[in-house]
Amino acid sequence: MCGRFILISSQKELTEEYGLIETPEVRPHYNIAPSQEIAAIRYTPGAPNNRELIFLRWGLIPFWSKDPSKSSGLINARSETIDSKSAFKSCLKKRRVLIPSNGFYEWSKSATGFKQAYLIHFRNHRFLSFAGIYDEHKSPAGDIVRTCAIITTESNKELKTIHDRMPVIIRKNDYTLWLEAENINRKEFRGMLRPYNIPGLEILQVGAKVNKPGYDKPDCMEPPGDICAKSENSCQTPLFPPR
Repeated sequence: MCGRFILISSQKELTEEYGLIETPEVRPHYNIAPSQEIAAIRYTPGAPNNRELIFLRWGLIPFWSKDPSKSSGLINARSETIDSKSAFKSCLKKRRVLIPSNGFYEWSKSATGFKQAYLIHFRNHRFLSFAGIYDEHKSPAGDIVRTCAIITTESNKELKTIHDRMPVIIRKNDYTLWLEAENINRKEFRGMLRPYNIPGLEILQVGAKVNKPGYDKPDCMEPPGDICAKSENSCQTPLFPPR
C-alpha cells in the first residue's frame, strides 16, 4: 500500500515538471497522511496547457456514497482490480490525476513485531508522480467534496524486501497519456499500471517521528541517530545500484 509520502519541491519546480502556467501555493510536506488535502494535476480542457493543479482530500469516497461524513475513504486502489470495482471503475475512465511527490514511506515488520520506517526517494528529490483517481460528492449543504486514491501495484523485485505493494509511478513521457487517454484498454495505457525499476531510486531508513500522522517536519526524513553513528552506509542503501 501507499500510506504516507512527501512533497517538498518548490512552486517553480511543480510548474516546470507538469507543464503548468499557474499554480496555487503548495507548502512543503514531510509526512503527508490520509484524510489530508493533497495536490494533484488533472486534465482540464480550456485551462492553460489543458492542465491545472487542484487539491483533493486523500481517501476516495464514491459519488454514490450516501453519507460521506461517516467514511474516511479508500486511500489506495489496486491496479489489478481497479476497473472491476464499483468505487473505482468510472474514475479510471474519466477522473485520473497525477499526484506529485518526492518520495514515499513504507514500513517493514521484523520477526519480533518491530516496524521500521523507510523513505523511498531520489537523493536529489526528483519527482515521483503517482497515478491517482478522484471523485466528486455533493454534501447535504450543497458543497462539492473532491476525494482521491493512489493506485498501487505489486512491488518490484527490490522493493519486495520491504513491502509487497508500491504506488504506480507514471514516467514523465507518459503524463499526457495518463491524463488524457480515452481508451483505457490500450496496451500502452495498461502498461503504465505495472511496477518498474527506476534507476537511482534509493531507500533511506528513517526514525520513529514519521510514525505520527500529524507530525510534519523535515526531521521525518532523517535516519535514526544510533544507526548513522555506527555506519553511514547503513543509513542509505541504493535500491538500484549504478550499472
